[in-house]
Amino acid sequence: MTGDRRTNVPLVIVALSAAAAFNLGAGLGLSILRPGAADDFETVRAWCADWLFHGTRLYGVVGGGTDYPPNAIVFFSPLALVPSYLAVPLWSLLMLALTPVLALFVIRSSNIPARRAAVAIATLLFCCWGGTRFYLQFTCLSLTFAFAAMILMDSRPDISGACLGIALAKPHIAGPIALWTLLMKRTRVVLVAASVALVAWLIYDARVTSSPLDTIARWVGVLQTLYGGPDALIGRTSVRPLVAALVPGTDWDDAAWVATAAALVVVPGTMTWRDAGRPVSPRSFAAASTFCLWSLLSVFHNGHNFLLALPAFVFLLLVDDPPSRIWRWAVAGAMEIVLVVDAPIHVAPLLTPGSLAAIVAENADRLVVLMAFVAVTLVWRRLDQAAIATSPATS
Repeated sequence: MTGDRRTNVPLVIVALSAAAAFNLGAGLGLSILRPGAADDFETVRAWCADWLFHGTRLYGVVGGGTDYPPNAIVFFSPLALVPSYLAVPLWSLLMLALTPVLALFVIRSSNIPARRAAVAIATLLFCCWGGTRFYLQFTCLSLTFAFAAMILMDSRPDISGACLGIALAKPHIAGPIALWTLLMKRTRVVLVAASVALVAWLIYDARVTSSPLDTIARWVGVLQTLYGGPDALIGRTSVRPLVAALVPGTDWDDAAWVATAAALVVVPGTMTWRDAGRPVSPRSFAAASTFCLWSLLSVFHNGHNFLLALPAFVFLLLVDDPPSRIWRWAVAGAMEIVLVVDAPIHVAPLLTPGSLAAIVAENADRLVVLMAFVAVTLVWRRLDQAAIATSPATS
């Protein structure tokens, strides 16, 4: 029986390798050849070029379209120096290369002991996700720097802080890790990260001869226009539609949504506080994973940002907790199916509008993130209780 299992593992890895190669290869082809695939990427390059070459105030009009923070414009400004015919393929190839690296960084940062075969399987499963095919975005880069920061935060706190500061070019991506790092009492890492982001912000303001306070006021105005009010952009994993359904009346939608997000953040905050000041363990990694899920549930995210679910997926798949194995793997399996198939896009249109199946398919991303949030919290609770039971004070 053991021999059969050992024989089957390489076959599983070969099959997953083929699926992952097909998925990543398709993403490369779509990024380079599909009309309109580079629109967002070119928009960011245009913002960077306007700032770098012309000193344009990108937030000069309240409610304008530049929703990236000023530090992001500075960090990504070298892209404006690269011709379009090179920028798109080069950036696509870089993100293709970073995709498995991100998975390995997340697994390494978890401090979960895992066999090489398990690491390979988790990495390949991630490389099959639909969100990994969006190469002309900046989420993968931001997350890679964020989890590099997590790996280095105790051994190289200054380098860790620099990585985290760069990652904060996308605050809704790296922000959860920064908040976790702060609550873990890695103050030096957070101070370095904040300094890196602040220096980049000041460089932006120096180029456009604007005050930081004016810039932040106008940037916040952009965010309020895009993501607040009755016409706000709604992410596919956000609980905001659920809150709006439970709290009717547009006057209360924003307040109820913010209150719900504030209530949800208490969960990973409490989980993190239990391990504050201690070395990173699978239990504290679970808290970081829940912070990432909280971001998915609380603010606007597109499909390429579903990479934020990777830490929770890794935790549920690899953590050593035999009693919860079956339902942990069931939740991880549900995540894999939903994030590979992309049910709201590819399944929901095939179903009868308004039917229960269609409603489930349309909300599949939201439901699976909620499910993962609950599952990671429950497994963390089990690990916490086990640690209490085996501590010297209770023996």
